[in-house]
Amino acid sequence: TDFSMMKKAGMNVIRVAESTWSTLEPEDGKFDYSYIDQILKKADEYDLQVIVGTPTYAIPSWMAAAHPDVMV
Repeated sequence: TDFSMMKKAGMNVIRVAESTWSTLEPEDGKFDYSYIDQILKKADEYDLQVIVGTPTYAIPSWMAAAHPDVMV
């Protein structure tokens, strides 16, 4: 529904993956890009370009526990 609505609204570019570090790396060194793959596939179906953002500013809980000095 979202992709259809964006296309109908005249959008041609979407931006994804902001502040998703904990989703992309749920455990130290374990990466899961499956949701980004799904978004890219669906965006292609609707001829939408995708900007994949940098998910760095929202650190995952494992990072805060392992490296408390990263906390402000």
